[in-house]
Amino acid sequence: MSDFGTRLKIIRKARKITQSDLSKALGIAQSTIANYENNTRFPGESSLKDLSEHLEVSIDYLMGLTDLKAVAPNHSKEESTYEIKQTDSSHETRNMILQYLIEGKESEATKIIKNYFNNGASINHIIEQIIIPLMSRVGLLWEDGQISVAQEHYISNVIESFIGFLSKSINSNQHKPYSVLLMTPLSEDHVLPLKLASEYFKQKGWRVFYLGKSVPLKSLESIMLRESIDVLVVSVTMDFNLRSADELIRTIREWKLKKKPIVMVGGNALKSDSTAKDLLKADIFVKRLEDLDVIVDQIETELKK
Repeated sequence: MSDFGTRLKIIRKARKITQSDLSKALGIAQSTIANYENNTRFPGESSLKDLSEHLEVSIDYLMGLTDLKAVAPNHSKEESTYEIKQTDSSHETRNMILQYLIEGKESEATKIIKNYFNNGASINHIIEQIIIPLMSRVGLLWEDGQISVAQEHYISNVIESFIGFLSKSINSNQHKPYSVLLMTPLSEDHVLPLKLASEYFKQKGWRVFYLGKSVPLKSLESIMLRESIDVLVVSVTMDFNLRSADELIRTIREWKLKKKPIVMVGGNALKSDSTAKDLLKADIFVKRLEDLDVIVDQIETELKK
């Protein structure tokens, strides 16, 4: 069984391609390839597709979702030691998990997530291909009246435990001098998107201050005065909490902080850039959680200047 970085390194060497050659072919830095192979960074959807096409290997192989022999028949004996068991597709896996959760079978659903991870799927892949679509599906089922409020709360709590499992599995050797504080405005109880956002920062070696919901302003001011926060993340799911989010951000901007944080907003309540930037005066609007992988890299580049 192997991780993404190991499989990438093996297939690259099997193709007799150097890191330098691969980076030039894809138009990215050689250090990025090295980070991929060291599992300190994971490619976005576009980069993953480029790797797959250039190395002539399926994305499923790189993600650890299929048998190595079925993808690269000319692999060496060294490669064969990293063969992994073929698993269900992301779509099928989501459906299985959802069905178990609707039936109240938490242990069965949890077992699928853990097996998926243990079979080589990366944390980013599980977040982007399993958890985020699953959350969206649950939200739609609730809106359509196909599941009750109690079921929605139960499923959300189990998904939160999935995120907790993945969070404990993060082993980042990076300790960057950047910090992020994540919270929701008062009365906003939906914290799952915020928890997922925190994982992107955590994987990249940031200091993460996850405050969640119902944070008193006095306590918030205290921590922001004590810590040098680079980025403030505010998540808003329900439309009626936009005014509260606006008041929160305005208040924070008025505080005499040593460093004015970059304000990042996201959530289902924000339908467009205009809402995020005109109403909330945010610096960054995150349309999709999956975009955070690239956005965080861009922020780091700005902070280095």
